[in-house]
Order: sequence, then C-alpha cells, then structure tokens
Amino acid sequence: LLVLRKLILGIITDLPTNESWRFVDKTQVFDDIYSPWPIKENIDIVSLQEDKLDNDFIAVKIGDVNGSADPNFIVGQKVQTRDLQSIGFTVDDAFVNKGDEIELTFVASENFDLRGYQFSMELEGLSFIDISSQSISIDDNNIGLIDKDLVTMSYNDAEKVNVTKGTDLFSISFVADKSGLVSEMIELTSKVTVNEAYIGNEYELHEVELRFNEAQDVQFTNKLYQNEPNPFRKRTEIGFDLAMQSDVTLTILNSTGSTIRVISIDGEKGHNAYVLDANQVGVNGLYYYKLECEGFLDTKKMILVR
Repeated sequence: LLVLRKLILGIITDLPTNESWRFVDKTQVFDDIYSPWPIKENIDIVSLQEDKLDNDFIAVKIGDVNGSADPNFIVGQKVQTRDLQSIGFTVDDAFVNKGDEIELTFVASENFDLRGYQFSMELEGLSFIDISSQSISIDDNNIGLIDKDLVTMSYNDAEKVNVTKGTDLFSISFVADKSGLVSEMIELTSKVTVNEAYIGNEYELHEVELRFNEAQDVQFTNKLYQNEPNPFRKRTEIGFDLAMQSDVTLTILNSTGSTIRVISIDGEKGHNAYVLDANQVGVNGLYYYKLECEGFLDTKKMILVR
C-alpha cells in the first residue's frame, strides 16, 4: 500500500514490486476479501487433449479503488472529462509576512462519509513544513514533496469516516516565502495527483474544493521590504505595506545619491508590490530605493548585477 501511495503521490513513476494489472483464477475463493493473499495467478492443465473453455481469469487493475479502470483504454486515447460534485475543505484566510510560520487547519465544509481523497497542492509563496492529524489519521507517508511549490496528498481508510460539518480534518504548517494573503498562495489541482475524493459505500467520485473563511480585519502599518531577488539581473520586486490607501512615490538613486528615476504608484491599503526592470536602473552597481507617502519615509539598498 505504501508503494502504491508513492505512485499516486508522484514520488515514483512505476511499481517496482508489482504489475499494473494482475490476473486471478476466476474459481479462487477468498476467506477474507479484504486480505485475499495469496492469490492464484495460474491454472495448471495436465495432458491437454481437448478444449478447456471454462478456465478463466479475472483482471484486477492495481489501485482501482472504485472500479473505473478501462481495460480497453489505448495510450494516446482522449481521456473523458468529468463534471464532478465537490466536497469542501475550509481554512481560515490570513495575511502573512515573509518568514512567518502559519498552521492551517482544514475543516469539513459539509457532512460526508469519507473513504479517501487525493489532490495536488500548488503553492506560490508558501513552503511546506509539516502535517498533523486531527479527526483523520494522516502523516508524512500521505504527502509527496514533488517540488518547492508542489505538494501531493493521498489518504484512504478501509472503514468510511463519518465526517460532520465543522470537523477538523488535518493541519498543515507552512512558512511564508513572501507577504500576502494565504488564499492567493495555495490551490488544489490535478497537476500530478488527480483531485478526487471517494464518498459513501459506493466510493462516489467527488472533487475536493478548497474554501476560505474571510480574513479578519488586518491592521497594517507602513513598511518597506527588502527587494527580491537581491542582487538581481533582469528584474526585482519591491514590496511595501500601507496603513491606508495612499499615493506613493518610489525613487531610485545611485550610489552617490543622485536620482535615477521617480515612480508614482497608487498604493492600496495592505500589501503592495512594484516590479522594477533592470532597464529602469542602468549599469551594474549599488543603488538605493526610497519609498515616500504621507507620514512615512524609508530607504533600502539594492544591487544590480547583469
């Protein structure tokens, strides 16, 4: 099961100790259908003298939890698209500053009988730290760290879990790589692991939808951040927070303090960012950028290296 989960999560690309399909003697009777081992994968015929048309095998697709595998599927054939109902996982939205650690608790948005779920989690500005169980048993074996900005998840249980609306399912800890709203940094997709949940006795397919509770009113203060990246070659982002909507002046100065460029920005309350192109600056060297708005002034250094 652990090997199969690694395949689902995209950690491995094939089954090292198994086959995609297994063929079982149709006449085999299992004492326990949930633990059918060993399985009989051959039929012995001694002294074949006539037709034996009643010797049959049943093909079993490894990992086909809901019987949806198509044995006649041809590689390259167009995959049928699905219009699925959804179940919701809800988290509290929040504003985070770069370097903040945040724990998001995923809560059931409605009642459902959960058999399992899987999805890809695309991140933009968050890095995965850890996962912990709440009402369902889950650990690092259920997670695939595919890339810095891509995490896959797979969970299943032999017994269905009766989930009620408002139940805490699991929690994930992240560190913020930039400032902004969490809702703009995380998305559930099918990029590697297909987004689907298995619900009820019939393992009905649903899509997992990530929903956000609106962030509580955040009190911002005026703040200028270090540009990223720094040093930079082609472009860099200058981030800043504003306590209220305001006209902002961003001034670029060279190492001697001479003004290179003045940029006017319509600033919004909260976090803002301006992308500065190297062509707006000039040649290699040390520069300063100065942010001014009503009642606020701050300056930081940056380096251009082409």
